[in-house]
Amino acid sequence: LPVLYGLSLRGTFYQRWRNGKVPSDEVAIATEVLTDEGADDYAQKFADRLTEDAMCALANAHPSSQVGLELKGLTESLLRRKH
Repeated sequence: LPVLYGLSLRGTFYQRWRNGKVPSDEVAIATEVLTDEGADDYAQKFADRLTEDAMCALANAHPSSQVGLELKGLTESLLRRKH
């Protein structure tokens, strides 16, 4: 997703990408460019939005069986974990 975002901007990352394969010694630089262009923030906001949508869908399903409650608990514990 960050790469697609960077390409959509048609900025510095896009220009480098168009030049062909990025050698391994340039990957760190390309990553910095993506970060500078806002790709990290975009990807995080996108993930947050999808997570919120999923949690709303789960809540709207009103899980009341044991399996549903366990699924809800698992989901909440995964969201609280540190990366």
